[in-house]
Amino acid sequence: MSVLHGGSDGDSDAGRSLLGHPAYIDDEADMRRYIGPNWPKYRNLWLVMKDVPTLVPSRCYAAAAFSSLWLLYRKRYALAFGVIALQLVVTFALPDFGGLIDLAVALILGRYGKSIVVRDGLVAIARIRAATGAADDDSYSRIVRAGGTNIIAPIAGALIAAALIAGMSVASWQFPVANGLAPGDTAALFNALRALHDVATQTR
Repeated sequence: MSVLHGGSDGDSDAGRSLLGHPAYIDDEADMRRYIGPNWPKYRNLWLVMKDVPTLVPSRCYAAAAFSSLWLLYRKRYALAFGVIALQLVVTFALPDFGGLIDLAVALILGRYGKSIVVRDGLVAIARIRAATGAADDDSYSRIVRAGGTNIIAPIAGALIAAALIAGMSVASWQFPVANGLAPGDTAALFNALRALHDVATQTR
């Protein structure tokens, strides 16, 4: 049965899927696979962003409360790594501003965390569809792997961050300096951040 024709209701070919369904239905199914079990909390945001993938304000208390750990849980590894690096550097290099940076991160993620996930999902799904060129089991599994959640990553991230903070605190106590990091802390910070990044990416 051919679906390459215009419907009586004015639907264009571009608005129909290969199965004859409105294209947005298949797009929604893809995004539902990408988001995972929490899809109902993201659907309204996706409806706003699906045609214009720009960040839209929303509310996510988990993102505000757990910031980088929430990003790891949602598999936004690169952004999580950047946030953790910023927080650790500020904590030890500019401790007076540590609380301010943490508050700013919490407010931003609490306001735009879900939008970040949806935007990344739109990009990932488009890339997968362009690569596979078909709606099949392989493309479905790729979408699921690209999205969803990872409970191991935030646990590993929290443990590594705690060990890093403890180690650097001991080093700072043993080698106090007037300003900045203690001797050897810069290398330790870099190595710990790299280890955190490796753990996060390996748990995909």
